[in-house]
Amino acid sequence: MTPELRKRRVEAFIGLMNGKDPDALRGLITDDFNYELVWRMPGNEPICGKEAFLTAARTFFDRMFPTGLRFRFLTVIADGEEVAVQAESETVAFNGRPYANRYHYYFRFAGEKIAQGREYCDSNYARETLLE
Repeated sequence: MTPELRKRRVEAFIGLMNGKDPDALRGLITDDFNYELVWRMPGNEPICGKEAFLTAARTFFDRMFPTGLRFRFLTVIADGEEVAVQAESETVAFNGRPYANRYHYYFRFAGEKIAQGREYCDSNYARETLLE
């Protein structure tokens, strides 16, 4: 798989994380997919397994961002089996507050599918906007 194709698959993955089309997302990740939201908030553990991730993503995004997250990709870099992304989102959260966060993502491929994902964002902004 070419680096360009890996970049396109990661962009598709991020765009589909809203959980609105789990079948499309299902085809992009391995059965043993591991996803970690890297921030220090209670109850935040890595999600292991394709079905566990799909269920968690659907539940979280449907509840927190009912109209979805709109992402804008700033930088996408692919090197070997790894892809790094800088992105921004802009939407309205479940509580009616504007939500515009910044992200860095790390992805690792196994063959043609994504095996691992890590999401870094401004966790203090997320906490203040979504939980307070």
